[in-house]
Amino acid sequence: MGQPEPSDPFLGVVLALETATRTGSVAIVQAGRVIARTSGDGRTTHGERLPGEAVDLLTENGLTVTDVDRFAVAASRHRHDSGIGVDP
Repeated sequence: MGQPEPSDPFLGVVLALETATRTGSVAIVQAGRVIARTSGDGRTTHGERLPGEAVDLLTENGLTVTDVDRFAVAASRHRHDSGIGVDP
């Protein structure tokens, strides 16, 4: 009992956003397993499409933003075209 071991997966829903690459990606992780993911189109900025892609992926999996327990972001130090104000 007590604190979980560090190796224990978080059991809630995590919405993961990756903006370190031009295509970017969104994933939903639950109980330590990726249940859905998508990569974007590098011809448009992350800021133009990533929010919609995140909502669409959640909806396709029967979830909404209110179901998300944690957000994870992987970002680059380079602001090549992200359009998203997330600093590492």
